[in-house]
Amino acid sequence: MKIETKYSLGDAVWYMHNGAPCCAQIERIKIEISQFGGVVIDNRYCLPNDELSECELFETKEDLINRTK
Repeated sequence: MKIETKYSLGDAVWYMHNGAPCCAQIERIKIEISQFGGVVIDNRYCLPNDELSECELFETKEDLINRTK
């Protein structure tokens, strides 16, 4: 099984933290796979102070601001 993620270790990503845009590097990636069928259930990205899903992360500050309006 090949698992692909949107982001890689060391990538800088933008996200909201306490109502403010923040940027941090991905330190770890947690991948949850179902026991039956080998389906990826969730990718969690570990940042220095947060652990977030892929849908909560953005490549640029502008993408983050435009998507959270």
